[in-house]
Parts: sequence; structure tokens; C-alpha cells
Amino acid sequence: MYPSSKAALARWARRTAVAEGWADAGIALNVLAPGIVLTPMSAGLFDDPEMKKVMDAAVPMPLNGYLRPEDVARAVLFLASEGNSHITGQVLYVDGGAEATLRGPETF
Repeated sequence: MYPSSKAALARWARRTAVAEGWADAGIALNVLAPGIVLTPMSAGLFDDPEMKKVMDAAVPMPLNGYLRPEDVARAVLFLASEGNSHITGQVLYVDGGAEATLRGPETF
């Protein structure tokens, strides 16, 4: 269910971003796809060696490892800022390279 809901959200954003009342009104609509974030809620997973092994295999993050909440916040702030003048309808992967690693170079 998780992968299909992520795909549905991405498609919705892509379609809606260019629908009337969004881009034509100056509103950028994007999706942020973070990797594994170090939070109090996820702390127990990191303490369990077996779960950490599962996470590392499921979401490999070769660039700088796990995210801190402020790493995600910086991406959100940029997308919501005036500096973002032309990015809309996109999925921004803030995942340390997990999506690219899992998808592989042969799909580009």
C-alpha cells in the first residue's frame, strides 16, 4: 500500500500543479520524498541492529546517511520560497541517493 500511495500522490501533484488555480495563480505544487529521518519516533529502529539492517537495505542512503529533520526542512523552505520561481509538479527526492540507487542507472 505504501508504494502505491506514494505513486498516487506524485501523480496527483503533477496533474494538479498545472491545473487551473495553481501554476496560473503563481502557486507551486511539489512533493518532497525524504529518505529515513532521524526523529524520536524512529530512534527505536536505529537501536535494533536487525531493523537498522533492514532499513539500510530498503533505503540505502550513500550521500551523508540518514537525514536530520532540518535537512528536510531546508528543502521544504526552498520549494516554498520566492527563490523557487519555476519548479512545480515535481517529486524532490531528499534521500541521500536512495531512489537513484534503488532505481539504478539503467532506468534513466
